[in-house]
Amino acid sequence: MILTEEQEALIKEKLNYTVKFKETFDEVYDHVISTAEAADYYNGPDEIIEQEFGSYANLKAMEKARAKLLFKVMRKKHGLNMAYFFNWPVIIFTLAITIAGYFIAANPAYRRYLKLVTVALALAPILFVLFKKLESKYKAWRYDIYQKQSIKDNYIFIAAVLSNSLLNFVNFLNSNYVLYGSVVLFIFVCYSVYVLGFFRLYREEYHINIAQ
Repeated sequence: MILTEEQEALIKEKLNYTVKFKETFDEVYDHVISTAEAADYYNGPDEIIEQEFGSYANLKAMEKARAKLLFKVMRKKHGLNMAYFFNWPVIIFTLAITIAGYFIAANPAYRRYLKLVTVALALAPILFVLFKKLESKYKAWRYDIYQKQSIKDNYIFIAAVLSNSLLNFVNFLNSNYVLYGSVVLFIFVCYSVYVLGFFRLYREEYHINIAQ
């Protein structure tokens, strides 16, 4: 049977009260629709949720477990994207920026410039994410689009905040201790790999040019 617009709207309304994340909503909504259309009789979404998931409470518990799993997957993907810069032939690029950073860090007169570059790298993810969030909010307001939270978006935001938080720690060290060239170089390389891995993960997950 083919559902009417009113029936589909009721399914959306029921799921909006139950599920928290976009990924779960899309998956469960499609499943309920396909199950209803394959059935001879349709008695509303409650019956399908009861049959397929046990109850709305069970659906919430399943979503919570799935969110944890997807978060771990995203963290692993981020790690793999960071490791990418130590694989051949990309490691040549990593060695090149390391060598360039070494010569800059070795000279105390120019070391502060390497620190400034590190600060810029640390701030790049959070500034980028905030820009994308504002852009998304504007589009949602402009075109009256309802948006649920995304598990992917949450991880991306936390990864960006972590980059900024670690910068505070680095600033503390810089204010209270003399950072030798080797330490500055190590921090610079770590941030370079972390941030490049972050943007590579973003491009991978959203299949878009990050410059858009």
